[in-house]
Amino acid sequence: MKNLFKKFLDKIKKEKGLVIIEATIVFPVMFFVLFFIIYIGNAYFQIAQVDDCVSRAAIKGAQCIANPQQYETVDEGMIPLKVNNAEPYRYIIGELPGGSINEIERKIENDLIKEINESTLSFFIKMNPKVTGSTDKIAEFNNYFLYSTFKVGVQYEVRFPIRFFGAAEPTILRLQSHAEVAVSDTPEFVRNVDMVADMLYDTDLGNNIANTFTKVNNFIKTFAGEGSDDSRTGGTDVGDSDNNKNEEKNTDTAKDESEKEQSGIDLADGGISDVSGIIPGGLAGGDIPDTQDNNPVVDEKPENIDTKNDPKDKISQEDRAKLDKWKYKPDDEVYLEHKAIFDDKSYYNQETGAIIYPGTNGDPNTNGFKDGKSDPDVLKKGNVYTRYGDNDDAQYFSAEDVPYEQRALPPGADKKPLVIITVLKDIPCSSGEIAQWFGQPGGGKQYYTDVEIKDSDGNLVEANLKNLEKYSYIEVKIIK
Repeated sequence: MKNLFKKFLDKIKKEKGLVIIEATIVFPVMFFVLFFIIYIGNAYFQIAQVDDCVSRAAIKGAQCIANPQQYETVDEGMIPLKVNNAEPYRYIIGELPGGSINEIERKIENDLIKEINESTLSFFIKMNPKVTGSTDKIAEFNNYFLYSTFKVGVQYEVRFPIRFFGAAEPTILRLQSHAEVAVSDTPEFVRNVDMVADMLYDTDLGNNIANTFTKVNNFIKTFAGEGSDDSRTGGTDVGDSDNNKNEEKNTDTAKDESEKEQSGIDLADGGISDVSGIIPGGLAGGDIPDTQDNNPVVDEKPENIDTKNDPKDKISQEDRAKLDKWKYKPDDEVYLEHKAIFDDKSYYNQETGAIIYPGTNGDPNTNGFKDGKSDPDVLKKGNVYTRYGDNDDAQYFSAEDVPYEQRALPPGADKKPLVIITVLKDIPCSSGEIAQWFGQPGGGKQYYTDVEIKDSDGNLVEANLKNLEKYSYIEVKIIK
């Protein structure tokens, strides 16, 4: 026995106190850390449990709002016979005390509180989550007219069963969980919209609105010319995806401009951009004609319109039938003035009216340059250039002294705004001689900004008219 005790003492002496240190410091710390990790893991498990309960409660609440029979159906597995009311007016009176929506909110609240407080899936005693704070607004229905949601939010706590670091009370985690789900009640939305429409149609207000729109439409047709589209010079616009890119890269200003709407009236879209520019008789933009019963009154044939020499009467029935098929019909006067160009299949698709630019369909005049020849160039700071048409994506410019006929523009381009730009920063571009096209000799020099520039954030954007002005590469003046 003495020998064993002696051996034990000798062993301790050899360890030089390491055993004592491990027994008094290392082991307790390790046990503390291990238990702390276990408790924290259990706390996270409780948090996940509560989040799951809240999410399911929000989903169930949204379902019950959309379908008043849903609550009983879920509980009983079938539609009970006692359910005989679909609550058609629940969105109007349901949120009042005792209403169906108010009752659903209370049921969801009670179910959620019970499920959380009675949870028994914790690994440790007394670590089950407990709901704290007010329970009045745990479940809430939000109606935003166009859409609605069901929101569930709860405050709760998870209490640790032991005290850490000699604390007087056990550690308590005070937490909250939140979920919001859209109430998808499509039939109710359709009913609401239909009800509003019926109210408008069956009241004087609805009749006045319809009457006003009818008279405004007649007013537009009177001065714009029914069946024509003054907002286009022909060709494809942004909506024609097959030809849009090619149209954007063709001769001088018209290649871009003819793809865009002029200021005026676009009957295809039903919009008004500048009525003052088309009203005869000196009416300024914004002036309102004489009214009766608060509705515009417009003569269908104003005295200052010469109906005897209407240009439509000069267009043959065959040409009229062709133009009616075009997506963007030219103004009748422009068509008659340039009939040979519009009827030439080299310049216009005779079926759709789409413009055919140089450099397309095998033509060698790429990008509107004669024989496709262009050289690198720069729009110099301080120089002045011009173009016809103020569309945002314009990339073709010419010197201000280049005559109109040398720009080879589509018919009617001379009626568009003249854009004068002053260059504020050097802009890389391509330049070359303009190809002969649209019955025009061409021969002028054009500049094509087919490059990218930096915006205010340093990102690269297309060097078109809008971006060049927006990021202070040019100063723009428009003469209409």
